[in-house]
Amino acid sequence: MTEPIPYTDTDEFLDDAYDSLVDTEDAEESAELARLAELETVIDRGLTSFREVGEALTEVRDSGLYRHGHGTFEEYCAERWQLSRPRVYQLIDAVSVVSTMVDTGLPAPTNERQARELARVPESQRAEVWEETLARTEGKPTAAAIRETYSPPAPAPQPEPVASTDADLLDGQDWAPANTSPAPVAEPAPPRKPPVNVVRTVIGALADIDRGRRSLDRIDTNRLTQQDAETRRMWAAGLDEHLDALHRVLASLKADS
Repeated sequence: MTEPIPYTDTDEFLDDAYDSLVDTEDAEESAELARLAELETVIDRGLTSFREVGEALTEVRDSGLYRHGHGTFEEYCAERWQLSRPRVYQLIDAVSVVSTMVDTGLPAPTNERQARELARVPESQRAEVWEETLARTEGKPTAAAIRETYSPPAPAPQPEPVASTDADLLDGQDWAPANTSPAPVAEPAPPRKPPVNVVRTVIGALADIDRGRRSLDRIDTNRLTQQDAETRRMWAAGLDEHLDALHRVLASLKADS
């Protein structure tokens, strides 16, 4: 049994732990870079072999190895291999078709044209179309032979237009000219007044009246008579208007008493 290493200092322990973590990360990165180099060798050598290239590109994408120097998988393919995104996914899709055919126990397509033609066939019919093509060509299938085997469903026929007869013609009443006079415009409804809270309104008014009364009580009546005639007339008219409103409310309150 290995004896634990005694630590007399916390900093010493943390330094050792950090060094161990860095060593682990360095080892993982080295392994990824080594694998990336292997896959790139396959791609570089196998640009003539679609299957090897497609499988290598698939692994680079799925394992994220492209991140060693590139932000995205598409950038990696464009900058490292000068491959466009459509071309890359043609290769990846072709390899996926090959793997599917192998899983069914059928011979794998031997070139990219066969695989790409099979990729156009719905997945549920792919194995059947491939098997029939192999049988019909005696094991020497071509992309053209796959196209001949698989016939996509024809579009549904459109219904023929029905010819009109005299019986379909409109009668005289239907041919009557339409009423072209403008429709009457309805008068807009008057805006509805918002509902009034009677209790709150009356109590608020009484409070305002009380404050006004207290203010008026502090005025010397002799000073009122010293104002000019126009000012006194305006003040009197204003008080009369308020008094009329107060009398109406007072009469309504006393009506049921």
